This record gives sequence, structure tokens and C-alpha cells, in this order.
Amino acid sequence: MCLPLSYSFSFDLVDLYDAVGRERKLNLNCAEDSSLFKNLINDSLDNSLTDTMIYGRRTEAMFSYVAASLGKCNIIKKEDSGDVLSSNPEIIVPDYKLVLKDGTQLLVEVKNYRQIKPFAEFSVKTSYIDKLLTYARLVNSELYFAIYWSAWELWTLVKPCDFISEAGKSKLSLDTALKRNNMSVLGDAHIATKSPLTIRFYTDKTQPHKVNDTGEAYFVIGKVEIKCDGSTILSKDEQKIAMALMMYGCWRESNRVWNYDKESRLIDYIEFEFCPEEANLEQGFDFVDSISTIISRQYCQLTAPNGKVERLTPNISPGLLGIVIPDGYMSDTLPLWILHQVPNYE
Repeated sequence: MCLPLSYSFSFDLVDLYDAVGRERKLNLNCAEDSSLFKNLINDSLDNSLTDTMIYGRRTEAMFSYVAASLGKCNIIKKEDSGDVLSSNPEIIVPDYKLVLKDGTQLLVEVKNYRQIKPFAEFSVKTSYIDKLLTYARLVNSELYFAIYWSAWELWTLVKPCDFISEAGKSKLSLDTALKRNNMSVLGDAHIATKSPLTIRFYTDKTQPHKVNDTGEAYFVIGKVEIKCDGSTILSKDEQKIAMALMMYGCWRESNRVWNYDKESRLIDYIEFEFCPEEANLEQGFDFVDSISTIISRQYCQLTAPNGKVERLTPNISPGLLGIVIPDGYMSDTLPLWILHQVPNYE
């Protein structure tokens, strides 16, 4: 499902001018104050473009795209934007409010965490969680933390009770976060299929497709063929799923074939094959990745195409990333095993 952005840039600018104006005593109708505001924004932007700010804000935005693309949300609202007037000063407003299709409402605080050590615990001040919980109680909604373990490219959605508090700090291990993960309520699942997944590009035989004397060849693609475990996938929707699994799943390219006639040096096709590092032959299928990780890899590619973050959000509507697997999906050519994780509180 595509959730379009509801956004007014001009309103946000006026609200920002008013917010800055209250502190700096700026006049909305004064040209000098308008110029001063522009200079303040330029200086503030220069000081704010740190790696910590950029990656943190991008992860926050990425979560909204992940939640929209997983398909279980009716509304995803930025909760912490704009003024909040409260009789209780000990509150912090979470990043998002989510309304699921079954009517459930969630408040979500998003955190980007890149461990220096692979299994280092995530931690925040206990007072920080308490202030978020105070707000959640005031608006009668349940609070969750969406943590992106960036070194592992994993999303977990956990409750405040999953943290262990000690000496003013609340800590969460990756092991606990994975066991208590609630991402399935947003529609997340682990996807598995048979290997290998292959994509074959046939040359257009009406166009040049010959290897020259220096070993180079220029050709035009005439047809694309996608296979799963040797079976050709004909359905367009299934082809899209297979392409996403190959491009953004954890399987790696294991073989590349250039099929051409040595005498004529004419190229017939080029084939790329993707397999898990260690296939489970007894099981008969292998896990490719979670849908949320596939969405996140695609999001990162669109916002940092050359490895460095160029923008916080991609030029694409939320809800159009990842893969769409219809309810009751069945296929002989692209069989899928779809596992929905239930949190373990034992």
C-alpha cells in the first residue's frame, strides 16, 4: 500500500519563522528581521550537518518508509513536530504515532545504533524513557522503541519493559531485542525460498553482440529471464519479488556466466546467480532476509547512492519500497516461506 506524504513546505517555513521570532523578537513584517532569519537558518544548517545528525535523522525518516511499505499501517504521523502545550513539563514527545489497520495505536521512538563492538548493548538514560512514558500515558497509547542496529542492518521494535535499568541507564542487548521483536505487528516477516535465484540477459540478435579483438563487446538486451531453482518465473509480480530478493537480500552473487560461441564470438546471454553462503540441502529452502531489511537496503541505496548520504528521504512515495506478497500467496515457480515472528517474553 502506498501512503502519500501530506506536506506543506510553506506552512513549515512560516511556523519556523514564528518559533525563531519568539526567541529573537523578530517582526514578521520587517525586511531586516527577515534577512536576519535567513542568516540564522544558514548558520544553524552549517552547524547541524554533522554525521551524527544526518544519520540519526535519516534513520528516523527511514522508519516511516519501512512502516508504510510493510503494509499494516493506516496512518503514520510525525508526532514530535510543532508545539506541544502540557501542564506536565516532564515529558518527551516520541517521533511517530502509528495507527494500524486493526485500530491499534502506537507511539514509536526511533533510534539509530551502530555498535563499535558487534554485540555492544544499546543504552539510553532511564529518565529519558520515563519522560516518553509520561507522554504515552497522557495520550493513552503504548510506547515502543524502533531501533535500527545499523551494523547488522536490522530493525527491532521493543517495549520499554524490555530494557534493564541500572544506575540511571536503561540497557538492551541485541539478543533480547531480537527475542522480543514486535516488527511483525507492522507486517514484517522473514522470507525464504529455494536457491539459486538467477537472472539471465539475452542479447538482441538483431543488434551488434560480438566480442571484438580486444575482448570488448557492446550489445543490447533483447530479453530478461528470471529463475528460481531452475524454474522460469513468468508472473510479473513474482519477477519483482525475485528481483528484490536478489538485489537487496543477503544472498550473494555466486556465479556469472558469459555464454558465447568461441568461433563466431557472438554472445547469447549473460547470467548472474545468487545463493546463500551455505545452503541447507536437507531443509530444501534458505532464508533470504526480513522484509524490513530489504526495504532499508533499498532506502539506503536511494539516499546514499555513492556511499555518502546525499538526502534524508528518497524521491519516492512511502509505501513503494520493498516487496508486496499477497495474502495466501502460492507459487510453483517462486515458492516462498514466510515466517512471522512472535515475541518471546518467557
